[in-house]
Amino acid sequence: GMGQIGARVPGSLGKAAFPLAVQSMSVKTRIDGDLATTIVDQVFFNPASDDLEGVYRVRVPRGAVLDSFCIDRPGRLGKPLMCGYVKEKQTARRQYRAQVYVGSRDDPALLEWEAPGQYKAHIYPIKAGSIRRVVVMYTEWLESTGGVRHWRYPMASPGSAASPAQRANAVR
Repeated sequence: GMGQIGARVPGSLGKAAFPLAVQSMSVKTRIDGDLATTIVDQVFFNPASDDLEGVYRVRVPRGAVLDSFCIDRPGRLGKPLMCGYVKEKQTARRQYRAQVYVGSRDDPALLEWEAPGQYKAHIYPIKAGSIRRVVVMYTEWLESTGGVRHWRYPMASPGSAASPAQRANAVR
C-alpha cells in the first residue's frame, strides 16, 4: 500500500524518530486481462532543519511481486530517477553504511525484503527543507469472482497509521 518514511538522524540506529508527510502521491495501474501493474509515485518533505536518513516501508498486496524501486537524485539536473539493482546482502549493507556514516554525497539507498510483501529501504540524505521522491512498481494477478476481476489499492496495512497526504491522485 502507501509507503511511509520514518526519519532519523544519520548514524543513529533503531526506530525512526518521526514520520515525514507525503507531499504528493499518484497511483497508476495498467490492467491487461488478469494482470495488473501498479506504479506508486510519492514525494516526501523533510520539515526539519537537519539532513535526515529516511526509513521507507512499503507493503504490496498479497501475491504481488515488487518489480522496481526508484528514488530521485537531488542536485541532478531534472532530478532523474535512479532505480535499484540486486547486490549480495552483506556487501550492499556495508557499502550503504560506509557512505551514510561518513557523510558521503553519493546518495545511497538500500532496499531490503522483510517478509512476504513487506519491504524496507534506507534513503540518505533527505536534505533539510527539501523533498525526496520514491517510485515503486509492482505486478499482481487479479482474482476473479463470478467472472469479474477486482483491483484494490491498499492505503494502509492493518494496524498501521497512514502518513498524512497533502495531495493524492489515482489514475486508472
